[in-house]
Amino acid sequence: MNRVRGIVEADWAHSRKIFGEGIGVAIVDTGVSGHIDLVGNENRITGFKDILNGREKMYDDNGHGTHVSGIIGGDGTASRGYYRGIAPRCKIISVKVLNYKGNGNVPDVLKGLKWIIENKDKYNIRVVNISVGASVEKNVDESSRLVQGVNAVWD
Repeated sequence: MNRVRGIVEADWAHSRKIFGEGIGVAIVDTGVSGHIDLVGNENRITGFKDILNGREKMYDDNGHGTHVSGIIGGDGTASRGYYRGIAPRCKIISVKVLNYKGNGNVPDVLKGLKWIIENKDKYNIRVVNISVGASVEKNVDESSRLVQGVNAVWD
């Protein structure tokens, strides 16, 4: 992250005191855990929705969602700032749609995207990170349900 911040010019923004403060970032992934870079100085995990199991307490049974959350919003507490994320003062809203193996399905992703739309004002969600991939046997076009769901969040 120390190198990447420079490549994407996040250090330029940070030098101008732009840290993503108050911006909600929804992360559609495997969940999130309370890593010190996300909760140490201030608990910035302000929302959690578990589409798969309906749990209310945050968790990440795979680790990928926490990893992505750190890239986006880790404040570098554990590394004394060296591995600070892109927006280290943003608010993290985790939407768990992937299981412990990192697998999921389109209906669960769509439920997660719908939840984001319904809660965007409550959490000031301005950015959505969708860390899912898919194996597709045919071409995906604009009429697919997943593309429509992503377009609805974009709108």
